[in-house]
Amino acid sequence: MRRRVFGFWLAGLLTVIVSWFPIRNDAASLANTRNILLVVADDVGTDSLSQFNADPNASFPPTPTIDRLSERGIRFRNAYGYPTCSPTRSALLTGRYGFRTGIGAAIDSPGDPQLSPRDFTLAKALQANPQLGFRLAHIGKWHLSPEPTDPNFIGGWHHFSGALEADLDDYFHWTKVVNGQVFAGTTNYATTDNANDAIHWLQAQGTNRWFLWLAFNSAHTPHHKPPNDLHSYDNLPITPPANGSQRRYYESMVEALDTELARVLTAVDLEETTIVVLGDNGTPGQVIQPPFNSANAKGTLAEGGIRIPLIIAGAGVANPDRDSEAVVHVVDLFATLLELAGVDLATTLPSQLTFDSRSFLPILRDDSWNPAETTILAENFGSSIPLALHGVAIRGSRYKLIRLDNGREQFFDLISDALESNNLLGAPASSSNLNASQRAAYNALSQRLTQLHHPTPQPPRISPRRLPDGSMALSVSEELGTLFRLERSAVVSPAQWSTVTNTWTAVDDQNPTVTLFDYSPQPGPAFYRVTATAR
Repeated sequence: MRRRVFGFWLAGLLTVIVSWFPIRNDAASLANTRNILLVVADDVGTDSLSQFNADPNASFPPTPTIDRLSERGIRFRNAYGYPTCSPTRSALLTGRYGFRTGIGAAIDSPGDPQLSPRDFTLAKALQANPQLGFRLAHIGKWHLSPEPTDPNFIGGWHHFSGALEADLDDYFHWTKVVNGQVFAGTTNYATTDNANDAIHWLQAQGTNRWFLWLAFNSAHTPHHKPPNDLHSYDNLPITPPANGSQRRYYESMVEALDTELARVLTAVDLEETTIVVLGDNGTPGQVIQPPFNSANAKGTLAEGGIRIPLIIAGAGVANPDRDSEAVVHVVDLFATLLELAGVDLATTLPSQLTFDSRSFLPILRDDSWNPAETTILAENFGSSIPLALHGVAIRGSRYKLIRLDNGREQFFDLISDALESNNLLGAPASSSNLNASQRAAYNALSQRLTQLHHPTPQPPRISPRRLPDGSMALSVSEELGTLFRLERSAVVSPAQWSTVTNTWTAVDDQNPTVTLFDYSPQPGPAFYRVTATAR
C-alpha cells in the first residue's frame, strides 16, 4: 500500500524538511542547539543502509527520512559500537567501556551484570546541571536492567515509556512500561507506539529544552511484516517462511522505522535540534548482506559486527552533507552530546570514576580533532556470548587487533583491507610476519590493550571486623565492573583457599563499598583474602 501513495507523501515530507532545515554555516547556527534527539535503530548495521554500503549486490529498503538527514548532516564512516545491544547502550549512556561497567554482552538473565545505581549516566549529568533547563525522556527499548523503575531511578530519565527486555515476543502484542507502571498485552504496533509516545512527549515540552533518547526495537527479531501503510513490501506474506530468507521482512521493518521517524520529526524544530541516528551493532547473521556474511555479523568482533552507521545532523553541524573518516565510538557520544548541551565535564563528572569518552564536538564544527587517546575498544564477554567469540578488539587510525580469549589473534590493515580478509600475522600467527611499520602498530595496540585490561593493580583497602554473633565481615571499596570474592583458609602455607559466597553491597553515595560476610566461620584460626576480577 505504501508504494501507491509514496510519491505524494514523500513530496510533502521533503517540503517540510527543506523549509525547517536550511543549510546554514554561520556561527549562530553552530551555537543554536537547544534540543537533542538521539535515535537508535536496533540491529541495523552499515550493510543495511544505502548511505554506508556501495556493494552492487546489496538490497536496501527505502529510507527517505534517514537519507534527508544524511544530506543535512555528517556521515561517520568509522563509527564503532559493541557486537551486541546492551554494552553499546551502556557505553553510550555512561561514557565507560564494558570492562568498567561489567556489561559486555546482551543482558540475558537476572544474574548477568547490569547497569548499576552508582553508574553516572548521561541523563544524570544533565540533571546535575539544572541551569541548562533540560527535560529528559527515554522512549523505546531499555535492555540495561530488569526492574520497571530502573530507567527512571538508575538511568536518570524524567520520563520513560517502552520495553525493558532484549526483544519483543510480538511487535503487535507486548509488555509496555511507563514510569514504573507495567501494561501487559499492549497491542499497538511497537514502532508506531514509540513514535506516538515521542510525539506526545515532545508536544508537552513547550519552551523547555529537551533531550530525547528514542530507541526503536526495530529491526530486531522477531522479523515480521509491519502494517502496510508503513512500508512498500505489500506482496510479502504475513508470516515469514520457517526456513527461508527473512531479509525482505527485515527491510520492511527498517522502512517502517524510517516512516515513523518522519512523523516524529514533524514535532521537532529542526533549526534548534541536533539529531543523532545510529545503529547499536552489526546486522544479525540471518539477514546480513554483502559485503558481509554471517561469520562477521552481529555478535562478532569483525567489522560487520561492530562498525555501525552514525549520522549527526541539524543544529550545531557546520558544512553539512559531508563524510568524516575519524575513528569514533559510541562511548564518545557521552562527552560529545554533553558538551553540545553546554555541560562542563570537568566540574560535572565524578572524580572517582574513570571515563573513556572523548568529545568529538570539533568534527561537528568542521574543525580538526586531535584527541589525546587515538584508539577505540570493543569487547565481547558475558554469559550470552559463545566462548569461542569471547575477546577484545582495539583499533587505531589504520590497524585493528583482535585478541580472543582462546589465544587466537588477528591483525588487519583496515585502510587496504576493510573486509578483514588478510590476517597480517599469518598462519601460524606471529608478529615476526609483520614489516617494521606494521610491527610498530601491532606493539602499540597491544600495549594499549594491556594498559586498559591489565592495569597496574592497586591493593584494595580491606576493613575486617568480627560481628557480635561471631561471623566475619570484610569491606572493600566498590569498583564498578569488578567482582569481589571472599576466600578462607585454615592455614597460611600451603594455603587451601575456599570461596565464601555471601556478599552485600552497601550503598553510600560518597564511598560505595562491597561487604563480604563469612556467616559460618570454622572453629580455630582462619585466614581470609579478597580477590578481584573483572566481570
